[in-house]
Amino acid sequence: MPSPAKTKYDIDIKEKTNKGSSSKKYSLFWLITALLVAMVVFPLVSFAIRAINISKDYLEDTLIERQLKTTMSAASHIETIIKTPEKKLKTLAASFEIYSSEPNVEEKYSDLIEHGILDLISSQDMPIAGFMSKNGDKVITDKIISQSDRAAIEPVLWQAARESLKLNGFYSSKVIMINLNITTDSGEGTGEGSSNKAIQLVPIKFYATVLRNKGEPAASLVTMANLSEIENALVGYGKEFDFLITDFQGHLLIKTDAKNSSTNQEPSNTNKENFSINQDLSTHPIVQWALKKVDTTKQFQATSTSAKTKSAGEVTVTCVPINNVGLLLFSYVPKSRFFATISALQNQSVFWISGSIVVALLFGIFFTKKITKPLSILTQQSKKIANLAEQGKKIDEENWENTKAEIKTKNEVGELAEAFNLMISQIQKYVQEVETYAEENKQLFMSSIGAVVNAIDAKDPYTKGHSARVSALSLAIAKEYGFDEAGLRTVKIASLLHDVGKIGIEDRILRKPGALTDEEFEIMKTHPSKGAEILGSIPQMREMIPGIKHHHERWAGGGYPDGLKGSDIPVIARIVGIADAFDAMTTDRPYQKAMTFEMAVNRIRELTPKVYDPLVTEAFYKAYKTGIFQKLLKMVEEKKN
Repeated sequence: MPSPAKTKYDIDIKEKTNKGSSSKKYSLFWLITALLVAMVVFPLVSFAIRAINISKDYLEDTLIERQLKTTMSAASHIETIIKTPEKKLKTLAASFEIYSSEPNVEEKYSDLIEHGILDLISSQDMPIAGFMSKNGDKVITDKIISQSDRAAIEPVLWQAARESLKLNGFYSSKVIMINLNITTDSGEGTGEGSSNKAIQLVPIKFYATVLRNKGEPAASLVTMANLSEIENALVGYGKEFDFLITDFQGHLLIKTDAKNSSTNQEPSNTNKENFSINQDLSTHPIVQWALKKVDTTKQFQATSTSAKTKSAGEVTVTCVPINNVGLLLFSYVPKSRFFATISALQNQSVFWISGSIVVALLFGIFFTKKITKPLSILTQQSKKIANLAEQGKKIDEENWENTKAEIKTKNEVGELAEAFNLMISQIQKYVQEVETYAEENKQLFMSSIGAVVNAIDAKDPYTKGHSARVSALSLAIAKEYGFDEAGLRTVKIASLLHDVGKIGIEDRILRKPGALTDEEFEIMKTHPSKGAEILGSIPQMREMIPGIKHHHERWAGGGYPDGLKGSDIPVIARIVGIADAFDAMTTDRPYQKAMTFEMAVNRIRELTPKVYDPLVTEAFYKAYKTGIFQKLLKMVEEKKN
């Protein structure tokens, strides 16, 4: 049976009289017209924005052109820096090559080395140089490098020498990053005695060239170049742009930040990318696009693009390959930094235009309130009524006064409010009638159930009051189990009618004072199915029938009528089953004497989980421990008497 209406509208509204209806009214048309007049300022805004955007486009084009030229110049400078150690090494090799036809070339090489020829290229930028014969004899000069640095560098240095011997020509390594003890003042080198040393991650590159004797490789000259000068060189180009140098795999080797041209200070960290040396930038938007071009075209020309980053926002990026050294030079500038002046101009324009708009719209706001305020009142009052109905609250005199739409305007909105109040009044009357009928139907329904229960109890004098007691116990268990109000109502009705099928059982079996025969018990076992059949034609009993039909099923199986087990048994049936068993155990029957409550509780716990659901048994036990069973059964007995 459907739930009766929970909300009652107790409305007593007086219909508004025609007093003042002859007053002059104004149309909403003129209010809307006033708002449209205020909108004429928007063409002015559009024009200003368009003009600023055109200026930004022009400046961006000039930025890209200037950025491209600057980056290409910087790339050329860097290429020169990287090629310088190569030229020095080849010049030094020429001093050895004059003996290339001599039979005792090894002795000539030794004389040159003993006279300190390797020291000619040893400097801050080329801190280590070495000589290795094809037999593996090695000589190294490292006057300006520490022993700890030498230990790390030497294996790579000699590997470069071996590569040149293998190639029988010139060899240069990739640029790699290593930690070196670098002086922080004007002192020379990184030797053990140098002052103000600091360990820094610096870019280095190894160069090696072969020395030939009659065309065959006889030895190799090798050096390591410190390319830190590249960073200093980039600073001169970085008044506007940030620079990055990566290899073709996207690993960051060198970076510099833009300097303010007037203060020589770095820009603030706001909207700034924070990169670290050796960081993999292959997936970063500033670098990723260029690496894709390198992979697909194998040849890469200087080009520019735009990219969007998390920290700096949208940036303009230019990439120029540094020829023949396997490096890419990136310059980038956040558009927010470059367009700061334009943004300031734009902000000023927005400020003045906004001021004009505010003044122009003051009148529009005034007229808008004339429309929105009464409409808001109608909306709020509608929500109040809806909320009260949803919460199941009765609208009494005080609540109804709060739901009135008091609108004094003399236009179409005022007429709408009058119609709204009249509509609510009619709805209230209808709801009152529906609630009255629903309450009557509910009482009739429950009275009918009570009559059926009395008829069931009358058929079996030994179980008089049984249905009411089972219902009280089932409700207590269901509450502990967590049923809501709707569920509790279903449990109440199902438990009251759980034995309704006994109406279809012969009186000789129901009233038999002794134990039933097997044949009689089989007939008695049909009463759950008979109950389901009796109530099956009533749509309102659809939710209750599972609890009636299956309250004799067993958790482990073997019950009746369908032999269900486990969670296949409806939970309502599991609850009614325990309540039914408890009442049967604690009341005198022709075939057994009543147990005490404690004995019955222990017996039910013993039969769990063979007969009863452990979770329902737990809820049953919790309810029992509260002492509610004694109170409920006492109340049932008092009502019966």
